[in-house]
Amino acid sequence: MKKLYTLLMMCLLGTVVSWAGEATTIYERGTTTAWSSDDLADWTQLYCTATISDGLSVNTTDAGWTCTKGINATNGTVVTLTATIHTGGAPGRSGSYDYVQIGGVSLRFYEQDKVASVDVDGTSTNLTLTYNRASDYNVEITIDQFSGNVSYTCGTVSGTASSSTAISNIIFGHYRAGKENYAVTTILKNITVTEKEPEATSVNYTINYIFNSDTIKTVNAQNYVNTNIKAENPITINNVKYYIADGETTSMTLGSDATANVLNVNLRLAGTQTVNINAVDGENNILKTFSGTRTEGDAASNLYYTRAVQYNGKYYTVPASNGNSMNYGRSMAYGSDNVNITYSLDESIVYYSESENMLKSRSIATQTEGAVPDRASGGHWYRIYPNAHVYTPALSGGIYKVDLSARNEGSNESTLLVQLRKADGTLVDIEKSTSWANSANSVNTVEGIEVPEGYSIAIVNNTGYNSGAALDYVIVYKTGEQITIPDYEHGYASYVTTSALNFSGVKGLKAYIGVDEGEYKLKLREVKEVPAGTPIIVKGTRNTTYDIPVGTCTDEITDNLLQGSATDTHTVGANESIYALKVSDGKLHSVNAGVVVPAKKAYLVSGYGGSSSAKAITLEPVDDEEEATSVVAVAADEANGASKLYNAAGQQVGAGYNGIVIDQNGNKYVK
Repeated sequence: MKKLYTLLMMCLLGTVVSWAGEATTIYERGTTTAWSSDDLADWTQLYCTATISDGLSVNTTDAGWTCTKGINATNGTVVTLTATIHTGGAPGRSGSYDYVQIGGVSLRFYEQDKVASVDVDGTSTNLTLTYNRASDYNVEITIDQFSGNVSYTCGTVSGTASSSTAISNIIFGHYRAGKENYAVTTILKNITVTEKEPEATSVNYTINYIFNSDTIKTVNAQNYVNTNIKAENPITINNVKYYIADGETTSMTLGSDATANVLNVNLRLAGTQTVNINAVDGENNILKTFSGTRTEGDAASNLYYTRAVQYNGKYYTVPASNGNSMNYGRSMAYGSDNVNITYSLDESIVYYSESENMLKSRSIATQTEGAVPDRASGGHWYRIYPNAHVYTPALSGGIYKVDLSARNEGSNESTLLVQLRKADGTLVDIEKSTSWANSANSVNTVEGIEVPEGYSIAIVNNTGYNSGAALDYVIVYKTGEQITIPDYEHGYASYVTTSALNFSGVKGLKAYIGVDEGEYKLKLREVKEVPAGTPIIVKGTRNTTYDIPVGTCTDEITDNLLQGSATDTHTVGANESIYALKVSDGKLHSVNAGVVVPAKKAYLVSGYGGSSSAKAITLEPVDDEEEATSVVAVAADEANGASKLYNAAGQQVGAGYNGIVIDQNGNKYVK
């Protein structure tokens, strides 16, 4: 009677007294109660079909499976699971394991690795257990639901932990790492789950979390008398992170009087900071800023920046010293200083893309596999599946190289072909490729890609299953242009450059501009470098194609009589005197009105008039020093005041031009 009175009084005070009692079995099979086929209905089977053979037995080749049974444990009791598990015998893949779990605690047996571990609320700890595959192991897990205290035994190893996960079921299962299927047999030979009342006195308590004088969260719970209870710090409430304010009491020891077990803590907002990586040019002008937000207490994470930046029509690339292998990101945490990364100018890039922005041969939006890896330019990858490809926009004709940042996701070597793609989608094999070894990450470069006008560069995966090729970024560089000399002995060709070109290192080819017209001759002066859009005459070996590297010249050539466009055609007008190169004899011939001069072909607006019977203009390269001096002198005279002449259409003409001319001072007269 006295015990009952004491119990009632303590309940009124918020205290619950429990006296230790005998353990009650709430589920048991395979020990005093034999397994039967009827037991299978008690277990929810996911991705497997279990049988009763020496226990609850599963033989499957699936990626992973679970057998789950709900447990009706009384709140506040101490629950104990004991079991014997026969582990799998197939080695499979490293990381695969069999396990038995109750609440948030699981004991695991790794088949391939021959180790065991305990996982508590998602945190795994390896156990020093000598493990043999296809063997019987006794396990025991005890969870005190009030205190969260956990004790466990796995084979010959024991330990303690703490878990806050509620007990709702028991699980017997298998997890398979990777994707290769393999047969595995695992048996739950016996299992017993008991509960009993705790051997201590429990009491109610309250924690109030206060911000700006308002209580924004209250926790009401129970635990044992004399237990030290700590306020959560930091704490996230409604997706906002808080810390306990400086000087505040963060814990209390529970007494038997529940009304006194109240902990009030004042909070402050967690600090936040904006972190930046600034891409700057050589003069520290900021081209682009990559920003992120970091919160106090959070782990450092990568702030990613791209491999290249486009600014005012030019591309800037990260120097090699700023790249960490393939990982274009800087690990930054709350409190990090802002970081400046200098990008160096490289105008030879003609196309740059993060992999997800590449044009695709077919959509793979529904075929993405796995999680996005935490590395590379922006942390994004684009997997190119077998018999698929990605490609750039149409490019201007020339010589290119590509940087491919990629990884091999498969177990075999991955090879990507570099091909050309016509506007109609037809792929052209150019016998170029690059490979990645098993699980390798790297930036591979493919050079010497000859691209005709309007073609694209395609990155192609034509291998079979498990090729596993994935791109991060693609950069296409134009390294030069091609000029072909026609199959005639004279060796002349006309051309208009798309890019700035450097002829100084090209053996067997000379480039000229037209500098003086007279006596049906056009004198040519050799040039070593020219800016983009320059009409030129070249001389080389017949039926030979030359690769001309991209140059850096930006200076305008003012004394070039040749005209033409790298991109546009020109239709000869009725009153124009246009002379163009005839490949059969290597001379400039008059072009009839209405004829279209193609893009990339240089021509001369001549002073001799034009007709189909007009005399051809021969080309005279100035090769010796004396003639070169005289031509330079003519250009100097013009610069010192001699008039340049233009026709009525505004095109520069030579001194021998007949018709209406306008000098550089705007004077108009007839010659």
